[in-house]
Amino acid sequence: NSDAVLTSLGRKQIVEEETAFSVQRNVVSSEEEEEEEEEEEGGEGNKTKATKRSRRKIVLQNGDVYEGKWNETSNVPVADETSTYTWKNGDAFMGNCTQILQGKKRPDSGIITYKKDGTIYEYYRKGYGKLVRADGSSYIGNFNERGEFSGFGKFTSAPQKTTKDASASASREACAQHEGLYREGKPNGPGQFRFANGDMYQGEFVDGFFHGWGTIVFNEMGDRYDGEFSRGAFNENGVYTWKNGNCYVGKWKNNKMHGPGAFSDGEEVFSLCEYNNGKRIREEKKGELPEARTQHRKRKQDAQKKQKDQSIQIQWSAEKRTTKR
Repeated sequence: NSDAVLTSLGRKQIVEEETAFSVQRNVVSSEEEEEEEEEEEGGEGNKTKATKRSRRKIVLQNGDVYEGKWNETSNVPVADETSTYTWKNGDAFMGNCTQILQGKKRPDSGIITYKKDGTIYEYYRKGYGKLVRADGSSYIGNFNERGEFSGFGKFTSAPQKTTKDASASASREACAQHEGLYREGKPNGPGQFRFANGDMYQGEFVDGFFHGWGTIVFNEMGDRYDGEFSRGAFNENGVYTWKNGNCYVGKWKNNKMHGPGAFSDGEEVFSLCEYNNGKRIREEKKGELPEARTQHRKRKQDAQKKQKDQSIQIQWSAEKRTTKR
């Protein structure tokens, strides 16, 4: 269901804010699990200083739990990527927890698992990360400070069952995928969307909708539409081309032919016509119609140019995206 996929693209993942606190003043209980000792070289006279470390499980007064390495000598936590911090609501963080213990809302990198729905958010540096939901859908790309998809990214939906085709004895599972620019959690700007059944849209997005100029190719039918979209529907000027080469050039409204247009049999022989909400209300004799032919050629040239420009924009955005360290 493409509507459900597009709706899910806008979901926000916001990390819960925690108030700053002092570890020493808020410890309820502490369990020591293991010990290790290290010797650090001193300054003059090659003096050494013994550092005692252990792995502790610390329960704080607010109900949160820290488990990780602890410097017994200095009585402070040790920076360690295997440490965990579990909030009282069940959400858990794995990574360097020292920044959380010092009162920072979110560390620079680590993995957060949300208890409520099993979502896993892995981020490598500020603004870039990977999010995996319990249903199998995922997003990798840039995020804003509120945890929303923002900038360049790629979203892959949960596997969906597709209809049978002639060569398959049973339905198969496939994923829908969007790749392009995001703003405030939704696709905004140039991008491409591949449906689970193989249909492909490439063009402009506004708030998650196909909006502006774009092209959609229907995989199973072999048809395509090049033209203007408005909130996901064919609107205003567009060219619909059937698999056999026939095409319609003209006006559209809410996915239906609406207004003046012309049909072609693929040989640039047109018949002028007019539609009202998908119903033909006028048709004129076929013939060589210079005006319709010129309009048809111009539409095709415009579509090819816009496709090229959009491909360049997507490629440029992909090159600018932050990569994992």
